[in-house]
Amino acid sequence: MRFSVALLGLASVLAVQAATIPTAGDSVAKRHAYSVEEDEVGAQKEKRHAYSVEEDEVGAQKEKRHAYSVEEDEVGAQKEKRHAYSVEEDEVGAQKEKRHAYSVEEDEVGAQKEKRHAYSVEEDEVGAQKEKRHAYSVEEDEVGAQKEKRHAYDVEDDESS
Repeated sequence: MRFSVALLGLASVLAVQAATIPTAGDSVAKRHAYSVEEDEVGAQKEKRHAYSVEEDEVGAQKEKRHAYSVEEDEVGAQKEKRHAYSVEEDEVGAQKEKRHAYSVEEDEVGAQKEKRHAYSVEEDEVGAQKEKRHAYSVEEDEVGAQKEKRHAYDVEDDESS
């Protein structure tokens, strides 16, 4: 008995070895055969329950139950503003005229035009600038001295031969 139980365990694990081992009768064969019969396949193909929308229900879906819209008088109320924010005419005039006038008076303009201090060269200073304080020139006798050589380099008679 132990031997047959061990063979059944091997037969279920290793199908190749189970085929080669001789067994007694149908003990290894499957006890139940599970298959789908033809009438069951047909039953699976056709659905038991049909879920669909009927024609009158489709019409109900197309038309909306609630209509959300803006009425004509509400549109007019939206177009016109509830509050008007603007500047009144007297306020505009107050903005145009300045409270404080910042300007230069006429006597101040004259004072700005004439300079307080006069920086210029006086006439006697101009003459002094034109004539040079120091005269650098060559005197006449120096010019003659430059033209004639001071030293005469000649070959003497005893050196020439």
